[in-house]
Amino acid sequence: MIYFLTRLLRIGLMGEYFDYDEGTYLMMARLINHGYLPYRDIFAVHPPLYYYLLALWLRIFGDSYIIGRLLSVLLGLISITLAYLTGRELKDRKLGLAFALLLTLDPLMIRMNSLVLHETLIELFTLLSLYYFVRYFRRKNLKYAYLALFWAGLGSTAKFTIIPFLLALYIVIILSLDDRSWSHFEGMVRSILTSRQVFVVLAAYTVAAIAVISIITAYPERIVRLLVIVPGIHPVNLVGHKYTAAVFLLLWGILTVYILNLSYVHKLAETVRILLRNWKIEVKLGLAVLAAKALVEVPLGLLVSKSYISQTYLSQGGRYLPFLGFFSLMNKILKNLGGNSPEFLVYLVPLMVLLAWVILAVSRGHRLEVEKPLAGLLVMNIFTFLFLIPILPGERFIYPLFLVAYLTALHSLLSLPLPRRKVLAALTISLLVFSAIDYGMLTNYPEGKLKLAWGEHTNEMRHDLKGYLKEHSLLAGLCMSVNPMNAYYLNLRIDPHLLDTFGLAYLKKENPGFIIERIKEENTRYVILSTWMYAIMQKDKRLKAIYGALQNYTLINGTLEFAESYSTGEVLEFFTIDNAGRNVSISTHYGRLYLWLNGRKAVKLYLKRGNTTFNWKTVLTRRDGSDEYLMESWSKEGREVNASVEVEKTSIRIRPPENITAVLEFKGVAVKEDGEPLKVGEAVTSAYLYIGDIKLTLSADRIQMKNGKIAAEGHEIVLGYGDGG
Repeated sequence: MIYFLTRLLRIGLMGEYFDYDEGTYLMMARLINHGYLPYRDIFAVHPPLYYYLLALWLRIFGDSYIIGRLLSVLLGLISITLAYLTGRELKDRKLGLAFALLLTLDPLMIRMNSLVLHETLIELFTLLSLYYFVRYFRRKNLKYAYLALFWAGLGSTAKFTIIPFLLALYIVIILSLDDRSWSHFEGMVRSILTSRQVFVVLAAYTVAAIAVISIITAYPERIVRLLVIVPGIHPVNLVGHKYTAAVFLLLWGILTVYILNLSYVHKLAETVRILLRNWKIEVKLGLAVLAAKALVEVPLGLLVSKSYISQTYLSQGGRYLPFLGFFSLMNKILKNLGGNSPEFLVYLVPLMVLLAWVILAVSRGHRLEVEKPLAGLLVMNIFTFLFLIPILPGERFIYPLFLVAYLTALHSLLSLPLPRRKVLAALTISLLVFSAIDYGMLTNYPEGKLKLAWGEHTNEMRHDLKGYLKEHSLLAGLCMSVNPMNAYYLNLRIDPHLLDTFGLAYLKKENPGFIIERIKEENTRYVILSTWMYAIMQKDKRLKAIYGALQNYTLINGTLEFAESYSTGEVLEFFTIDNAGRNVSISTHYGRLYLWLNGRKAVKLYLKRGNTTFNWKTVLTRRDGSDEYLMESWSKEGREVNASVEVEKTSIRIRPPENITAVLEFKGVAVKEDGEPLKVGEAVTSAYLYIGDIKLTLSADRIQMKNGKIAAEGHEIVLGYGDGG
């Protein structure tokens, strides 16, 4: 009941800030069902298993985003069952129930299990692999090792984020084949998981801090300040930081050997000899992985397109750098706690809760029982996910590591000989924490009350646009939507090649004008621009150049049909590409009317009556294919005012209702006809606005400068450009 309540309560809500991936996978599945193939007809960056599984699901049960999300709900339910079986196999029914309950209440999985994303399938395959891993060590039967590797390998045909887990799993299994190599590995794990490791880390950071202070004091050049940092305390976001991180890791390793007085050379050499001696069985175990991958990737990838490897394996390799994962995660925690943005750490709460109980138990003198194979798998996962493999350290991408950590910590905590009242107290406190977190994520997050990006008006905007398109019969013709979810929801036909423009731009590194070239080549009729595009443009220079060029092309060569925006920054725009070559264009952003001149933003305008400003929400709709628009604006209190906006070749005419003032915002100066600056409070009927090298003519019944803005009143307000006005 808890599982279905948390997963289904908000399953119908969409959010522009996060559903780009959902739209990509849903549209990919729809295209597959219409005969198009990933890697051949569609640029696709992930392996094929999830694409085809989703396509089959939609073909059987219906093609909609809610149906697609229900697949994740089902896969998540299977994962909860596997969690129970794994915990029961490892220890007993109590551990199984605790593990299943933790995943049921995990805020990250509450989100992932109700979205069309790979992560739920990765959760399932990780747990399936874990189950057979535990059986292998419990029953000493090698067939379970093969099965554990097979299922992890099959998971890697859905998404590569399981590969660090797969590598860690393989290493632990091959080390377990010989008692000597296993003994050496267990010793290494003990040295890493010992409480003394805390002092090692503190020593490493102290030495690093001293070194950084000394070097920068002696050499205060800019390049030194950029590269010489304390990883984790400082952000690690430059390519050169991987070398700084590598030096710190070397220091950490040296201090570990020195402080813990470890002897490793002989043990390492002996382990290598053992591994070389057991090469045949190690190859066979590796073949279990390759068999799983070949089962899916050969017929659905390699045989489909020669570019399969470059689209998936090679393109994904450059997204992140090795050595930096641990330090990025650490810096994220410090940054968000210090910046009063703790909600950005919400997906780390289950790990934090378990860690808190472990620390409390150790500090009280309890000796934690550690399941050695599981502890070894945990250490190797930490190494592969956070240090070795260049994978983004976002919680959803490193979730297999979390699953291993959850099971390891729960097993240790439930093995403590504690009285029943203390167990109940710990359980009650934990449930209160999870209840608060899950309540906030299910209620406050969708309402936009948290700092986490959502887009709480996405459903409303898409519904409004869908109604407009249906009313005006604009559903035919090829469409280019930067966020594929818009085209999917509106049931618009797209160019398969431009399904994932982010992947083409960021991973394939197409030239900045590739979208425009393809639009011209395919005679694309419509373009949809929206919140996701404008948000991502602020985070990456390359994407800003590519999407900025698309926006500029659309404003000049397109005609706005529909636009809706909110003061929060949410926006949805629909253009018809008619190659009009417009000097003057309009749209709406941040609840205001925006005037664009040759693709350049010039003036922002909103309506006002008395003290009421109508800039919380604005909708622009084109009237029957003309150059006239209905502008509907709302105040935050819900009051509405309408105006007519006519777009001419070199001007726009705004006809507001009586007693309404149009407020103009711009970066420039306003002067009167005689060339003198327009002074505050001075009233005129015409003025010139100079915005950089742009000159606009403004005319109205009354024009005044107020608080650095222009207030224009009258039955018709005209903004002219060039010879207009």
